[in-house]
Amino acid sequence: MGALKKQGIAKVALLIFSDNGSGNTFWENHGFTKRSDITYRNKVISDAEMVRNREEK
Repeated sequence: MGALKKQGIAKVALLIFSDNGSGNTFWENHGFTKRSDITYRNKVISDAEMVRNREEK
């Protein structure tokens, strides 16, 4: 975070899958908070193969 601060970056946002308990805990332990005012949405607009398909778990 210090390097980002030195570059004048004032705020950082992360995207973490909801079911990634250890990842969410890690970032919470580093001061990141969950925002309840944002809903993240996306839409596939290409037939290109997806790098990661969460439904294949």
